[in-house]
Amino acid sequence: MEPGPPVFIDQKKFTHGEFLVIQQAMKDKSHKEIAKALHIPSYRTVDTHFRSIYKTLGIHKVTELIAWGCKVGFDDLGNYRPKAMEIPLLDPPVRVTRKKRKKAKSSSKKLPR
Repeated sequence: MEPGPPVFIDQKKFTHGEFLVIQQAMKDKSHKEIAKALHIPSYRTVDTHFRSIYKTLGIHKVTELIAWGCKVGFDDLGNYRPKAMEIPLLDPPVRVTRKKRKKAKSSSKKLPR
């Protein structure tokens, strides 16, 4: 595993190694399987990455990591596609025509007593 630039996900900073570990965890792999897939000599290094990830996210279990991963855009194959920010759609501006103005004025007339 070669070092790479830091990765920002959901406004949180992860090292390149942590990002790769998250990708493998999303594939439901054990620590030893992750070490083998990433060509890391010791699974203890993967444990260290997990501790750092858990501390960054404020979680304690791999199930919480997977739930967070699904929320921010990881799929079950470990692919990361950031979810687009959901921007509420605004109502289009209403164009007021002369007819609408006349109609509004006529409806605002006082009623006879």
